[in-house]
Amino acid sequence: KKRLLPLASVVSKVYCDSFLQEHDETPWYTSIMGFFSSKEAGKTILVIDVGSSRVMCAYVRSAPGARPVIRATSSVSLPVGEQFVSATYLNRVVAATKSALHTLSRTHKEPIAHVVVTLSSLLYVSQVRTDIFQYISPLVITEEFLQKQVSELAESVRRSSPRGVLLDKKLSAVSINGYLTEHPLGKKADSLELSCYVSCADAHTLDALRAAIQEALHTEDISMHSFGYAAWKALREPLTLKNDCMLIAGGEITEMLQLREGSISTIATLPFGKNRLIRELTRACGSTPAVAASLLRLSGVKKLAEETHRVVEQVLTCENDVWRRLSVEAAAALPQVPTRVVLVSDPIMESFVLRAFSQSLSIPVVAISRDTLLSWCDHTESATQENYLQLAALFSATL
Repeated sequence: KKRLLPLASVVSKVYCDSFLQEHDETPWYTSIMGFFSSKEAGKTILVIDVGSSRVMCAYVRSAPGARPVIRATSSVSLPVGEQFVSATYLNRVVAATKSALHTLSRTHKEPIAHVVVTLSSLLYVSQVRTDIFQYISPLVITEEFLQKQVSELAESVRRSSPRGVLLDKKLSAVSINGYLTEHPLGKKADSLELSCYVSCADAHTLDALRAAIQEALHTEDISMHSFGYAAWKALREPLTLKNDCMLIAGGEITEMLQLREGSISTIATLPFGKNRLIRELTRACGSTPAVAASLLRLSGVKKLAEETHRVVEQVLTCENDVWRRLSVEAAAALPQVPTRVVLVSDPIMESFVLRAFSQSLSIPVVAISRDTLLSWCDHTESATQENYLQLAALFSATL
């Protein structure tokens, strides 16, 4: 007999996946090359990365023992409005997906094994759910039992949204009789505490995207995932992620994932992204979002006209203060101080975030650069190099 007790706060736990192989998880002990290899020799995967500012598609060639290769890409930008509107955003994402797939099919065609879609955090919700189980007689922990409990935890999260659809689930940690354990199988438990990462999206959102993809490709083999989970899984082995904090800077928001022994233990969202900078520059300069985006991109690499430079620096200084305050508050709310911050961003937000962190927090920041990603993922000459897409390609090769 067991009694289920909800735990109010999420407690960081030790990563434990030696017994849970859901979503074809690659075991922790494999080499990096094996980590990036697919289970079928020489298959091509179509990767679609849905961001807050663009939709990007790519053919990714994956083979055992070799780095994945991005062979061809197509991208469609999403306009930045005066404010973010979720309904408008979804419609634009669907239209951009159709357009990007159409362009890609005209320039490059090859048979694909399946389609992998990574979604912006604007389109899903995620959390780490922790529950406690207590038993009158000691229970021997088995793989079947753990898998069943993880499925039940994930389902309880999914049911919290009337139209929720499960994207990703991952056992984060196991604690037996009050002690964290990395190897729970075969052990006896009077009390058991399980933590599980879960991400879900609205059924209407997924149905609209799936219909757009099927219309262009006529395939049913489509898997959809949260980008936060994809980035974590792609970087976990190469960076030997342990007690770190991942910052995924997007266009509208920044997702913060705190890790404990390599496992996602705490999730937070910061209401700040590149589109905020673009909107503030648009208002300050009396220009269009396209012009403001160009000024933002050029401000770090090219000398601007004196008056324009003054306005741009004034806006960036003000926004830097906002970001610094948000990051300090978010860091203070974490259960423990991370060893380092792993930053996933584009070059524009990278310099902005690095400057803010150097002024406010004494935590080392490791920015995932394009050159670093190129050491793990190859490109053909015609393929566009972009950080977020490269991470999605690396993730697709682990499935």
